[in-house]
Amino acid sequence: MKSKYAIGIICLLFIQTLSADTVTGKVSQIWVNQKVWFRLDTMPSASNLNVECNVTARFVADATTDKGRAIYSAILMAKASGKEVLVVGGGNCDLHSDSEGIAYISILP
Repeated sequence: MKSKYAIGIICLLFIQTLSADTVTGKVSQIWVNQKVWFRLDTMPSASNLNVECNVTARFVADATTDKGRAIYSAILMAKASGKEVLVVGGGNCDLHSDSEGIAYISILP
């Protein structure tokens, strides 16, 4: 019985990742408050994104958490060095109603 629940949870997480947006590009804009919002230069228009609530075509992280501070550091470093990043969205707009949260970010070589 427990294995059925585990398989169900794994499937839900996989489905959520499928609906999330994945974008590769250079950081073009950064906004900072207690949250960090950013947009990539290759960001599709909001109407072409998978996550319907992301009407501003930007990503957001909570700058008061360790994960959010790490994401903020990564996007600052990528912006300063001109490197591209790969951003995989979280598939939801839980942190801010018009911007997609982040599952992970990677700075590309």
